[in-house]
Amino acid sequence: MAPEKPGLLDAEGRLRDLSGVVPDIHGSVLERFLPRLARLGLRQLPLVPGRPWLGACAGGMGKFVCIDLNYKDQAE
Repeated sequence: MAPEKPGLLDAEGRLRDLSGVVPDIHGSVLERFLPRLARLGLRQLPLVPGRPWLGACAGGMGKFVCIDLNYKDQAE
């Protein structure tokens, strides 16, 4: 499997490669690179070929806690 890379969907729903612009997408990195991303012409970014695996958009976390709706009553 290929390594994960940051990316985004353009207005036409095509996946664009952001790895040449940002090292990863998570809070502190995104804050620093957001102005640069806003100035980018998305058409300049390379399209991602094929049918890549899409990972979670949340990174740099210590914990991620979820509760399934089936267990809502027990959680309350």
